[in-house]
Amino acid sequence: MAESQSGRLIDPYGGMNDLKGRILRHVSEHFVEDPLRVLRVARFAARFHTLGFVVAESTKILMLEIVNSGELEHLVKERVWTEFESALGGRNPSKFFLLLRDCGALARLIPEFEPVFSGESDVQKISDVLDHAAKNNIKVEIRFAMLAYFAASKSQSQTEQVVEGLCSRLKTPGNFRKLSLTVYRNISAVLEIHNLDAEEVNSRIRALDGLRKPQQFEDFITTGALIAAITGASDDSDFPQGRLLKSCLSAMAEVDGGSLAEKYTGEELKHQVRRAQVAAINKVLNQ
Repeated sequence: MAESQSGRLIDPYGGMNDLKGRILRHVSEHFVEDPLRVLRVARFAARFHTLGFVVAESTKILMLEIVNSGELEHLVKERVWTEFESALGGRNPSKFFLLLRDCGALARLIPEFEPVFSGESDVQKISDVLDHAAKNNIKVEIRFAMLAYFAASKSQSQTEQVVEGLCSRLKTPGNFRKLSLTVYRNISAVLEIHNLDAEEVNSRIRALDGLRKPQQFEDFITTGALIAAITGASDDSDFPQGRLLKSCLSAMAEVDGGSLAEKYTGEELKHQVRRAQVAAINKVLNQ
Protein backbone atom coordinates (compact mmCIF):
# COMPACT_ATOMS: atom_id res chain seq x y z
CA MET A 1 0.00 0.00 0.00
CA ALA A 2 1.04 3.58 -0.54
CA GLU A 3 -0.40 7.07 -0.41
CA SER A 4 -0.22 9.62 -3.23
CA GLN A 5 0.78 13.24 -2.65
CA SER A 6 -2.90 14.11 -2.69
CA GLY A 7 -3.62 11.58 0.06
CA ARG A 8 -5.23 8.95 -2.17
CA LEU A 9 -4.70 5.39 -1.00
CA ILE A 10 -2.95 3.19 -3.54
CA ASP A 11 -3.96 -0.36 -2.64
CA PRO A 12 -3.76 -2.76 -5.62
CA TYR A 13 -4.08 -5.91 -3.48
CA GLY A 14 -6.85 -4.92 -1.10
CA GLY A 15 -4.51 -4.68 1.83
CA MET A 16 -6.63 -2.17 3.76
CA ASN A 17 -9.61 -4.53 3.78
CA ASP A 18 -7.36 -7.36 4.98
CA LEU A 19 -5.95 -5.16 7.73
CA LYS A 20 -9.47 -4.30 8.86
CA GLY A 21 -10.46 -7.96 8.67
CA ARG A 22 -7.29 -9.11 10.45
CA ILE A 23 -6.28 -11.38 7.56
CA LEU A 24 -2.78 -12.44 6.48
CA ARG A 25 -2.90 -13.04 2.74
CA HIS A 26 -0.40 -13.54 -0.09
CA VAL A 27 -0.45 -10.94 -2.84
CA SER A 28 0.70 -13.05 -5.79
CA GLU A 29 0.68 -16.60 -7.07
CA HIS A 30 4.47 -16.26 -7.10
CA PHE A 31 4.18 -16.94 -3.36
CA VAL A 32 4.84 -20.63 -4.13
CA GLU A 33 8.27 -19.90 -5.62
CA ASP A 34 9.96 -19.57 -2.23
CA PRO A 35 9.25 -22.43 0.21
CA LEU A 36 10.64 -20.37 3.08
CA ARG A 37 7.41 -18.36 2.91
CA VAL A 38 5.60 -21.25 4.58
CA LEU A 39 7.68 -20.65 7.69
CA ARG A 40 7.32 -16.89 7.47
CA VAL A 41 3.54 -17.04 7.23
CA ALA A 42 3.48 -19.30 10.29
CA ARG A 43 5.79 -16.90 12.13
CA PHE A 44 3.67 -13.87 11.29
CA ALA A 45 0.51 -15.75 12.27
CA ALA A 46 2.05 -16.47 15.68
CA ARG A 47 3.34 -12.92 16.08
CA PHE A 48 0.03 -11.25 15.31
CA HIS A 49 -2.27 -13.84 16.88
CA THR A 50 -3.01 -11.67 19.90
CA LEU A 51 -4.26 -8.95 17.53
CA GLY A 52 -6.75 -11.36 16.02
CA PHE A 53 -5.00 -12.02 12.71
CA VAL A 54 -5.62 -15.31 10.89
CA VAL A 55 -4.21 -16.75 7.67
CA ALA A 56 -6.44 -16.54 4.61
CA GLU A 57 -7.73 -19.89 3.36
CA SER A 58 -6.34 -19.15 -0.11
CA THR A 59 -2.88 -18.68 1.43
CA LYS A 60 -3.20 -21.92 3.37
CA ILE A 61 -3.93 -23.71 0.08
CA LEU A 62 -0.70 -22.37 -1.42
CA MET A 63 1.23 -23.36 1.71
CA LEU A 64 -0.09 -26.90 1.29
CA GLU A 65 0.89 -26.79 -2.38
CA ILE A 66 4.47 -25.91 -1.43
CA VAL A 67 4.57 -28.73 1.11
CA ASN A 68 3.25 -31.28 -1.39
CA SER A 69 5.77 -30.14 -4.01
CA GLY A 70 8.66 -31.34 -1.84
CA GLU A 71 10.40 -27.97 -2.05
CA LEU A 72 10.65 -27.65 1.73
CA GLU A 73 13.25 -30.41 1.79
CA HIS A 74 15.62 -28.21 -0.21
CA LEU A 75 15.66 -25.33 2.26
CA VAL A 76 19.05 -24.50 3.73
CA LYS A 77 19.11 -25.62 7.37
CA GLU A 78 20.45 -22.29 8.59
CA ARG A 79 17.48 -20.46 7.04
CA VAL A 80 15.06 -22.88 8.68
CA TRP A 81 16.74 -22.36 12.06
CA THR A 82 16.61 -18.57 11.70
CA GLU A 83 12.84 -18.65 11.17
CA PHE A 84 12.37 -21.30 13.84
CA GLU A 85 14.36 -19.45 16.49
CA SER A 86 12.59 -16.19 15.70
CA ALA A 87 9.17 -17.82 16.05
CA LEU A 88 10.12 -19.70 19.20
CA GLY A 89 11.39 -16.49 20.76
CA GLY A 90 8.31 -14.49 19.82
CA ARG A 91 4.74 -14.28 21.02
CA ASN A 92 2.44 -17.31 20.97
CA PRO A 93 5.03 -19.70 19.49
CA SER A 94 2.57 -22.59 19.71
CA LYS A 95 0.59 -21.03 16.85
CA PHE A 96 3.68 -21.31 14.66
CA PHE A 97 3.94 -25.06 15.25
CA LEU A 98 0.22 -25.70 14.99
CA LEU A 99 -0.05 -23.93 11.63
CA LEU A 100 2.95 -25.84 10.30
CA ARG A 101 1.32 -29.03 11.55
CA ASP A 102 -1.95 -28.24 9.81
CA CYS A 103 -0.32 -27.72 6.41
CA GLY A 104 1.95 -30.75 6.75
CA ALA A 105 5.16 -28.72 6.96
CA LEU A 106 6.04 -29.78 10.51
CA ALA A 107 6.33 -33.44 9.55
CA ARG A 108 8.57 -32.53 6.62
CA LEU A 109 10.85 -30.02 8.32
CA ILE A 110 10.93 -31.09 11.97
CA PRO A 111 9.45 -34.61 12.18
CA GLU A 112 10.58 -34.90 15.80
CA PHE A 113 8.01 -32.26 16.73
CA GLU A 114 5.12 -33.88 14.84
CA PRO A 115 4.05 -36.13 17.77
CA VAL A 116 4.50 -33.22 20.21
CA PHE A 117 1.81 -31.18 18.46
CA SER A 118 -0.32 -33.91 16.91
CA GLY A 119 -2.82 -36.44 18.18
CA GLU A 120 -1.84 -36.31 21.83
CA SER A 121 -4.05 -35.44 24.78
CA ASP A 122 -1.51 -32.97 26.18
CA VAL A 123 -1.06 -30.88 23.01
CA GLN A 124 -3.09 -28.08 24.57
CA LYS A 125 -1.04 -28.22 27.77
CA ILE A 126 2.21 -28.05 25.84
CA SER A 127 0.89 -25.15 23.78
CA ASP A 128 -0.35 -23.27 26.83
CA VAL A 129 2.88 -23.72 28.80
CA LEU A 130 4.99 -22.78 25.78
CA ASP A 131 3.02 -19.57 25.26
CA HIS A 132 3.12 -18.86 29.00
CA ALA A 133 6.91 -19.16 28.87
CA ALA A 134 6.96 -16.70 25.97
CA LYS A 135 4.79 -14.18 27.81
CA ASN A 136 7.13 -14.39 30.79
CA ASN A 137 10.24 -13.91 28.62
CA ILE A 138 11.73 -17.25 29.56
CA LYS A 139 14.86 -17.84 27.50
CA VAL A 140 14.50 -19.39 24.07
CA GLU A 141 17.00 -22.13 24.97
CA ILE A 142 14.68 -23.22 27.79
CA ARG A 143 11.62 -23.27 25.54
CA PHE A 144 13.54 -25.36 23.03
CA ALA A 145 14.82 -27.77 25.69
CA MET A 146 11.27 -28.34 26.91
CA LEU A 147 10.08 -29.20 23.38
CA ALA A 148 13.13 -31.38 22.76
CA TYR A 149 12.33 -33.36 25.90
CA PHE A 150 8.80 -34.10 24.71
CA ALA A 151 10.05 -34.87 21.21
CA ALA A 152 12.27 -37.59 22.66
CA SER A 153 9.77 -38.86 25.23
CA LYS A 154 7.05 -39.24 22.59
CA SER A 155 9.24 -40.93 20.01
CA GLN A 156 9.25 -44.68 19.54
CA SER A 157 12.91 -44.97 20.52
CA GLN A 158 12.67 -42.61 23.52
CA THR A 159 16.42 -42.03 23.64
CA GLU A 160 18.66 -38.99 23.74
CA GLN A 161 19.55 -39.74 20.11
CA VAL A 162 16.23 -38.08 19.25
CA VAL A 163 17.48 -34.88 20.87
CA GLU A 164 20.83 -35.22 19.09
CA GLY A 165 19.06 -35.76 15.77
CA LEU A 166 16.77 -32.79 16.31
CA CYS A 167 19.68 -30.46 17.11
CA SER A 168 21.63 -31.76 14.13
CA ARG A 169 18.67 -31.33 11.78
CA LEU A 170 18.16 -27.72 12.86
CA LYS A 171 21.86 -26.94 13.31
CA THR A 172 21.14 -25.45 16.70
CA PRO A 173 23.82 -23.48 18.57
CA GLY A 174 25.81 -25.48 21.11
CA ASN A 175 24.06 -23.98 24.15
CA PHE A 176 20.68 -25.19 22.86
CA ARG A 177 22.00 -28.72 22.35
CA LYS A 178 23.76 -28.84 25.73
CA LEU A 179 20.77 -27.72 27.77
CA SER A 180 18.41 -30.02 25.86
CA LEU A 181 20.61 -33.06 26.48
CA THR A 182 21.15 -32.10 30.13
CA VAL A 183 17.41 -31.85 30.65
CA TYR A 184 16.64 -35.13 28.93
CA ARG A 185 19.31 -37.04 30.85
CA ASN A 186 18.39 -35.73 34.30
CA ILE A 187 14.82 -34.49 34.52
CA SER A 188 13.14 -37.85 35.17
CA ALA A 189 15.29 -38.43 38.24
CA VAL A 190 14.77 -34.89 39.53
CA LEU A 191 11.01 -35.20 39.19
CA GLU A 192 11.35 -38.21 41.52
CA ILE A 193 13.87 -36.56 43.83
CA HIS A 194 11.88 -37.48 46.92
CA ASN A 195 12.65 -41.13 46.14
CA LEU A 196 16.41 -40.57 45.80
CA ASP A 197 18.95 -41.00 48.56
CA ALA A 198 21.64 -38.43 49.32
CA GLU A 199 24.29 -40.22 47.22
CA GLU A 200 22.01 -40.19 44.18
CA VAL A 201 21.13 -36.51 44.63
CA ASN A 202 24.82 -35.65 44.94
CA SER A 203 25.58 -37.53 41.73
CA ARG A 204 22.74 -35.77 39.94
CA ILE A 205 23.89 -32.30 41.02
CA ARG A 206 27.42 -33.17 39.92
CA ALA A 207 26.05 -34.26 36.54
CA LEU A 208 24.31 -30.89 36.29
CA ASP A 209 27.58 -29.15 37.27
CA GLY A 210 25.56 -27.11 39.74
CA LEU A 211 28.47 -25.82 41.80
CA ARG A 212 30.54 -24.56 38.89
CA LYS A 213 27.79 -23.44 36.52
CA PRO A 214 24.93 -21.94 38.55
CA GLN A 215 23.22 -20.36 35.52
CA GLN A 216 23.11 -23.69 33.71
CA PHE A 217 21.65 -25.21 36.87
CA GLU A 218 18.98 -22.49 37.04
CA ASP A 219 18.08 -23.03 33.39
CA PHE A 220 17.66 -26.72 34.10
CA ILE A 221 15.35 -25.97 37.03
CA THR A 222 13.25 -23.58 34.96
CA THR A 223 12.93 -26.13 32.16
CA GLY A 224 11.98 -28.77 34.69
CA ALA A 225 9.22 -26.57 36.07
CA LEU A 226 7.70 -26.25 32.58
CA ILE A 227 7.89 -29.98 31.99
CA ALA A 228 6.40 -30.72 35.39
CA ALA A 229 3.50 -28.37 34.69
CA ILE A 230 2.68 -30.31 31.52
CA THR A 231 3.12 -33.80 32.94
CA GLY A 232 1.27 -32.96 36.14
CA ALA A 233 4.32 -33.60 38.33
CA SER A 234 3.75 -30.15 39.87
CA ASP A 235 2.33 -26.71 39.15
CA ASP A 236 4.71 -24.52 37.13
CA SER A 237 4.40 -21.80 39.77
CA ASP A 238 5.27 -24.24 42.53
CA PHE A 239 7.99 -26.70 41.59
CA PRO A 240 8.88 -28.36 44.91
CA GLN A 241 11.36 -30.76 43.30
CA GLY A 242 13.31 -27.79 42.01
CA ARG A 243 13.28 -26.05 45.39
CA LEU A 244 14.53 -29.21 47.07
CA LEU A 245 17.31 -29.64 44.51
CA LYS A 246 18.36 -26.03 45.07
CA SER A 247 18.45 -26.59 48.82
CA CYS A 248 20.66 -29.63 48.31
CA LEU A 249 22.99 -27.63 46.09
CA SER A 250 23.23 -24.91 48.75
CA ALA A 251 24.09 -27.55 51.34
CA MET A 252 26.85 -28.90 49.09
CA ALA A 253 28.23 -25.40 48.58
CA GLU A 254 28.56 -24.89 52.33
CA VAL A 255 30.98 -27.78 52.69
CA ASP A 256 34.36 -26.32 53.70
CA GLY A 257 36.73 -27.85 51.21
CA GLY A 258 39.58 -25.68 52.47
CA SER A 259 39.49 -27.23 55.92
CA LEU A 260 39.41 -30.72 54.44
CA ALA A 261 42.36 -29.86 52.22
CA GLU A 262 44.43 -29.26 55.35
CA LYS A 263 43.96 -32.91 56.26
CA TYR A 264 43.70 -34.75 52.95
CA THR A 265 45.13 -34.63 49.44
CA GLY A 266 44.52 -36.21 46.05
CA GLU A 267 41.83 -38.84 45.71
CA GLU A 268 41.31 -39.01 49.45
CA LEU A 269 40.45 -35.31 49.50
CA LYS A 270 37.89 -35.81 46.72
CA HIS A 271 36.42 -38.72 48.68
CA GLN A 272 36.16 -36.71 51.89
CA VAL A 273 34.59 -33.71 50.13
CA ARG A 274 32.00 -35.92 48.52
CA ARG A 275 31.32 -37.66 51.81
CA ALA A 276 30.74 -34.30 53.52
CA GLN A 277 28.47 -33.17 50.69
CA VAL A 278 26.39 -36.33 50.92
CA ALA A 279 26.04 -35.85 54.67
CA ALA A 280 24.89 -32.24 54.14
CA ILE A 281 22.37 -33.32 51.51
CA ASN A 282 21.09 -36.05 53.79
CA LYS A 283 20.23 -33.45 56.43
CA VAL A 284 18.21 -31.51 53.86
CA LEU A 285 16.34 -34.59 52.68
CA ASN A 286 15.43 -35.56 56.23
CA GLN A 287 14.14 -32.15 57.31
